[in-house]
Amino acid sequence: MPPAEDDLRRIAEGFGELKGELRIMHQQTMRSFDNIRDDMQRMEESQKQAMENMEERINGKIDSLGGRVKTLEQKSEDQKVAAAKQGVVVSGITAGLTYAAIELLKRIPH
Repeated sequence: MPPAEDDLRRIAEGFGELKGELRIMHQQTMRSFDNIRDDMQRMEESQKQAMENMEERINGKIDSLGGRVKTLEQKSEDQKVAAAKQGVVVSGITAGLTYAAIELLKRIPH
């Protein structure tokens, strides 16, 4: 073989090896992209689940607070009724004492 043909054959072999190496690098890069994409999807699903869990906890706390408010409103209403009853009793006692005082004043000689 003349030297020019031998050089061309080596160049062709070199290109073939380079092409093979580039194909391997491309495949590895694509696998890395797939792995990164899979990791990102897992992270997104994990964050979504964490947000859903947090939302459930917050909703539970809000519901609990709503129940507490209703309980306090009922206690407040009960206290208003009790205060009104006490007011009626005190008014009755005051009216009785006033009546008694007037009757006593009527009997005092002037």
